[in-house]
Amino acid sequence: MRMAMALVLFGSVTAGAQEQAALATLQGVNDILVRSAHEGLTHSALGLQIESRLRSDGLFAERGAAKCGRLYVEVIRLGAAGFANAAYEVRVSLEEPVTLDRSPGVTAHAVTWRESRRVGDFDAVVAADAVIDAVDVQLDSFVHSVRGQ
Repeated sequence: MRMAMALVLFGSVTAGAQEQAALATLQGVNDILVRSAHEGLTHSALGLQIESRLRSDGLFAERGAAKCGRLYVEVIRLGAAGFANAAYEVRVSLEEPVTLDRSPGVTAHAVTWRESRRVGDFDAVVAADAVIDAVDVQLDSFVHSVRGQ
């Protein structure tokens, strides 16, 4: 059991270095998929905000462009249904096409970057702006990762 945990920790460190190298060659994002459980945020409105942000950072590419990934943004409601107060988990991840050593001619998709952030503490209603702020913080982190900052 201890050996397995040590391998997982080592793998995480190695994956971080590989992730940084892989993100350096990313040309941009050419697809954004949004899922929002927040009542005040529609999928399309949040998706347009994210696309606008990525365009302003020079990281949005048209569909079909080479060396691009797909950005997933999920706003997940935490807690029991029926209560006005809730917390949300905001997850942002990048998925890219990859080839596997064991199957060189086959392309699969894998998450190459991920970050999540919790918003709210169940004591009050979480405003849509607070969720958007959490998405912006994660997009900042994504942009810095791509640019190697």
